[in-house]
Amino acid sequence: METLRDIAQSAKRILVPKSRDALGGVLAFTAITGIEIPETVWDKEYVVAGGRSFRLVPGADMPSQVGAGWGDVGICSTELVAEAGISAVRSLRFGESVCRYSVLVLEERAEDWRAFLTQTSRYVRQPRYLPGSFPNLLGMIAAGRDLPLLPVRGISVSGKGEATMRASGIGAVADRVVSGETARKLGGCEVFELAKIYPELVVRRRDADAYQPAA
Repeated sequence: METLRDIAQSAKRILVPKSRDALGGVLAFTAITGIEIPETVWDKEYVVAGGRSFRLVPGADMPSQVGAGWGDVGICSTELVAEAGISAVRSLRFGESVCRYSVLVLEERAEDWRAFLTQTSRYVRQPRYLPGSFPNLLGMIAAGRDLPLLPVRGISVSGKGEATMRASGIGAVADRVVSGETARKLGGCEVFELAKIYPELVVRRRDADAYQPAA
């Protein structure tokens, strides 16, 4: 059975996340596979070294580009793979979690939301709508964990999640959290962890249809 290291070692075209926030995943990839990402790729965006090509790609675009056959593997993360929902790819988790996907709530509503998400009842609870930076991921988690949450779809959540809490009138948002310090500074708090976020190696499924360019 092929391991993550085997798959990475056989790859000739490696997609590297453009954001420096993803550096932890890049370092974990090198530690596990032994493949060094050339430092020059951060400036040149495309580098050939050691018989491989390395190309910078925005993390959100990585699953679709690997699925299209524009790269053999990509260093991505849990939330971006889930949000893309590309059937032509699969992902392999590696390394330690880099952050978490949690429900952040305004301080004045924290007790209510915490009770709502943690209480157990034999009666069906009326679900609440929740804006989220990754609504597809939120929907998957809610279904898998049987949480009474409905993602708000069709509205992009950008900027500080805390601002979205107030602007939406809901008082809560699902977003990535590292320490929770930013939320606290802006009058919010983390009340419920939905899932941990890990580095993930995106690989094209062998049975996926080949990419066909437009005529």
